[in-house]
Amino acid sequence: MGVAFLRALVAIGLLALCTVPALSQEAGITGVVVDDGGHAVADARIVLLPAKSETTSDAQGRFTISLAPGIYTAVATRAGFEQVTVADIVVQSGALAQIRVIMPPVALSSLTTIARVETTSPGQFNAGSFPVSVLGGQQFINAGSITTEQILDETPGVVAARPNANAATNGSTVSPNLRGALDYEKETLIDGHPLINGSHGDYPVMLVDSMLFDDIEIAKGPSAYASEIYYGIGGTMNFRTGDPTQQEIGRVIYGIDNQGGSFANIRDTGTEGRLGWVLDLASYGTQGPLQDYPAEFSVAKGTTIVGYGKITGTTTSGSPLNHETGPYPIPNSLGDPTNAYSTLIACCQLVNSNYLTKGEVTKLYYHLSNSTVIDAGFVGVQGTYDGAAGSFGEVDTTFSPTAAFSSPGYSPYQPGFQIPVAEKATFPDSTLYDSEPMFESDLRSSIGNDTLLARYYSEVYLRQTVSNMSSPSANYTTGPFALYGTAAINGGAPTAFDGTVAAMTFPTPYSNSVEHDILHGYSFEDDHPIGNGQLTFEYDHTTALTNAYSVVGSATQPDGVLSTSIAAGTRQDFITYLLRGTFDLGPNTTLTLANYYDVYQTHYTPEKSPTGAFLFTQSTIGHDDPRIGLSYRASPDVAIRFTAGSSLAPPYPSLTNALNQTPAQVYTTGATFVTVTHNPGALLPETSFGYDIGTDARLPFGAIVSFDAYLTNLRNQFDSVIYPDGTYTSPAGPIPVYVSTTENLGNSRYEGVETSLHSDPATGVGYVLSFDLQRAYPYDISPCFYATAAKPCPGYGTNLLVIPYINFEGNGTGFNGISNKSEAYAMGFAGIHVRGAFGQYAQIGVTYFGPNNTYDVSPFFVTSASYRVPLWSPQTTIQISADNLFDADDAPYLLGYEGIPAPLINGQIGLRNAIPYGPRTVRLSVGHNF
Repeated sequence: MGVAFLRALVAIGLLALCTVPALSQEAGITGVVVDDGGHAVADARIVLLPAKSETTSDAQGRFTISLAPGIYTAVATRAGFEQVTVADIVVQSGALAQIRVIMPPVALSSLTTIARVETTSPGQFNAGSFPVSVLGGQQFINAGSITTEQILDETPGVVAARPNANAATNGSTVSPNLRGALDYEKETLIDGHPLINGSHGDYPVMLVDSMLFDDIEIAKGPSAYASEIYYGIGGTMNFRTGDPTQQEIGRVIYGIDNQGGSFANIRDTGTEGRLGWVLDLASYGTQGPLQDYPAEFSVAKGTTIVGYGKITGTTTSGSPLNHETGPYPIPNSLGDPTNAYSTLIACCQLVNSNYLTKGEVTKLYYHLSNSTVIDAGFVGVQGTYDGAAGSFGEVDTTFSPTAAFSSPGYSPYQPGFQIPVAEKATFPDSTLYDSEPMFESDLRSSIGNDTLLARYYSEVYLRQTVSNMSSPSANYTTGPFALYGTAAINGGAPTAFDGTVAAMTFPTPYSNSVEHDILHGYSFEDDHPIGNGQLTFEYDHTTALTNAYSVVGSATQPDGVLSTSIAAGTRQDFITYLLRGTFDLGPNTTLTLANYYDVYQTHYTPEKSPTGAFLFTQSTIGHDDPRIGLSYRASPDVAIRFTAGSSLAPPYPSLTNALNQTPAQVYTTGATFVTVTHNPGALLPETSFGYDIGTDARLPFGAIVSFDAYLTNLRNQFDSVIYPDGTYTSPAGPIPVYVSTTENLGNSRYEGVETSLHSDPATGVGYVLSFDLQRAYPYDISPCFYATAAKPCPGYGTNLLVIPYINFEGNGTGFNGISNKSEAYAMGFAGIHVRGAFGQYAQIGVTYFGPNNTYDVSPFFVTSASYRVPLWSPQTTIQISADNLFDADDAPYLLGYEGIPAPLINGQIGLRNAIPYGPRTVRLSVGHNF
């Protein structure tokens, strides 16, 4: 199907604008039309604007047309191929301008094909109707970036956001945000196929290997060119694998990093006769920044110290123990846990951050004719990483043993001193396993002037986190640890441990959590030319089957205790009917009108029967989403774009599958209140209407400046709430009842500006300067939304972090919010690079993480650098690269409750963890192209 089967509706090779001395005084344009495999395209219609002259390519794809001197735009069309627009063709007196038009086959697997307009001038120039960033595979190779986060953070309007986890390790969750929209408010695709994690409605990318993809297409805002727009409020991100090349080419890359890791990639693509192929293998394994890192931890009640007995007294608390005194370190904070106290400390738990990801791409294309191609492929992603390291952090605790502890001079721990301890000690260790196989098949053909496309895909998304022990009913005994402090053993008086070495046994710590999604879908498209434009009808249907559950250890149940969060049988169907027309209003103006009629069906369970069986129900929601796009070429050096339209985000399964509970089901002896879950029932989908206006301009010195301003109004945003709901008569008397559920918030808004200045010559010095300012906030919220103690809505304090006109902030301890990560007010990037004539390359860049960044720390800068030189030929190179060159925000683990406090609506502050960027990572690699 060609390189642009995924890449672009219009992918044109760099057109060599050269004036050739003519044997006669004829002026005009001559050229050749080929497909993206280099084969001649006969009978292609070429229209020259504004002259409206036209011609047709011959059997060899060649054409010539006489024109008066001037600047022209060529529009090439043929059934089965994407319409191609070539701008800025300069015709001089007495000369023929030579061009080469590459017409990619029509495809469903790329976002930018219809929208892209190429020019004969150098530099990436967006003359389409919506803002788009295409992050090429070579861009990741140049930076030496194996995972995708670094380059995403360098892209205006994109944040490779991290939730409250240890971002210093490769296994930590990463879910990119587009223009401040939340995780589930963007659509994520591979080769144009939707990916949906039913548990959270997003697609984390921490296991995605950049070497496996040709590029990442990012369409921001309400583009009229997306195939489907579910969850596309902020835009769409498409990971595009490669296509066969005309000649067989390949590459081999092998490298190592400074954390004991190695990475490799081998790729081979080509075409032989009618058969084309792509073979691609990639892997990356590393120990990460935590390698046998020693961490103290507090020993909890219920632990058995081998040779002594079971701990029966309290050992940890958020309040002073054993007559310790002192104010909380941070005043007016909600649920302040920073002044934790512990009577018994163990040294030391060894923490490791091992990480491994692998990927495969296998694709076969068969050309039945020049316009009919069928292909089939497999894309696989697998990975594992240390589960404990992904959330590992330390929090300061005050060591407060009783008087029974008598510390000699050599003891490292003194009563009253603060000690950093592991916030979540994990025994035994846990491992995350991930597998994501996808099968895809596409067919492209033509009937008359119409182009017909059909495709199908099937994907499994399986993610499992399991403790490293075999039996749910087994206890776990550690190796020996040094113990310091005091604890009540077997109900007796406190026993002192002053460096005592002993093993410990934890009762049934087994855990196994599973997220399992099975997706499949199919699409049909008919493209019909109308004048110099095109009319498109498309039907898409995607089905997602979802279930999620966990099993925890139990001494009485050999198979453990099963807890289901999303019942097997949960199903979502996403159906889209799309009608789109692209019209040329003049030689420089193109209008696109699109209407998406979306039907969302969900099969979910709100409750169980008396026998414990899940009871399913069905709901169907239809929504009409019109969109418009307008592009105007004011001059060869200036393009103006405008796009507007609506989007929707249906409730994802973990919202609709909350089970209804009664107070009697959750009450435990001695409880002073109960909190029950209620199914949200008729939860409305989020809907939005957004606008974008922007421009690209080529400056006199050859650089390109790009600017976009956007505004998206959002209604019915999902928000977790807790509110009072009467009382429950327990055996001890009436106690308050609180309800936990999901509701639709009234109004939110995303707005901002994005700008960049870039120059990228074939050789010499290039540069990039980019910056974006964004806001993501709620507004017009009723005072009753907060249900605080203040009138007119007295009750249980909740939703305290949702503050009108304040950017969304990540959740913390004791308060609710909308987002699980902060939405930065500002991001920026500045970089310079140099290309040599023989393959030399060097770059250095600085990324700015502004206020309210995803790391919950003060604004900071991260520097990256890369240097590559050829060895014995330009095809064989050696490269060294470094991320976080100067070790900014370099901790290998998160710091408990040391992030920037979040303001709350009640005047208090909420405490958050400080998430680290991570220490310097250096990679050395050797590559060979053949």
